[in-house]
Amino acid sequence: MTEAEKKAYLSRYINACERIDYIRKRINEMRIDVENINGRTITDMPKGGEHKDIGDLIAEIVENENKLTVQEVDAIKLKYAIEEKINELDSQVERQVLIFKYIKGMTIRQMTYEIARSKTNIYKHLERAIKNINL
Repeated sequence: MTEAEKKAYLSRYINACERIDYIRKRINEMRIDVENINGRTITDMPKGGEHKDIGDLIAEIVENENKLTVQEVDAIKLKYAIEEKINELDSQVERQVLIFKYIKGMTIRQMTYEIARSKTNIYKHLERAIKNINL
């Protein structure tokens, strides 16, 4: 894997975390929809226009919830895989700069304050960490 591909792969961590948050919110919204549907009074009065049975709506919501759950599991697997690969690095500083950059989303400037090293030094460690990580 090239260095550019490694960087792109590591960058997927934050996207995976955002995706997990989004999916969890959507699942909660869908559960609220099911509760709201279950709370409605069902009448046998005819309705105009296209009418869906409440059971069909609930089934559709549950199906979408299941699809989102599968996507959530995939995002969590990716997240843990990236964390595992970073933790396999021998150098503490290399692990630290990758965690700050790709997991916490910090800038180089923020890293200089956090680990008390120069920008040049951080760039060097970041470059070395990308080269040494096995993806």
